[in-house]
Amino acid sequence: RMARIVRTVKVVNNPFIKDLAKMVIGFVIGLPQLIWVMVMFSGILYLTGLFFRLTFGPESPTDRISDICPNGDDINLDSDPICDIATLYGEEFFHTVQVSMFTCFRFML
Repeated sequence: RMARIVRTVKVVNNPFIKDLAKMVIGFVIGLPQLIWVMVMFSGILYLTGLFFRLTFGPESPTDRISDICPNGDDINLDSDPICDIATLYGEEFFHTVQVSMFTCFRFML
């Protein structure tokens, strides 16, 4: 029993364990700031996604022009004037707030 205690003390006194403990303590100390950065980042991303959804997205989610027009990549520029390419891409990348947030996140990268 005493040998186990001595062996545990030797492991704890190992310099690698001390460095690991310092790294864990540093992570725990910095965790609140990391959480606040994530909250602020998510809030800004939500607001920009909402703004772009209202600006570039369709008027209503059920009123999508992409249901009657071909894909924006396949459209001919001289085709039907109803199928405007800017409107098609706006609906593709900004048709919901979630998709708009993901598009804004991709812009940030």
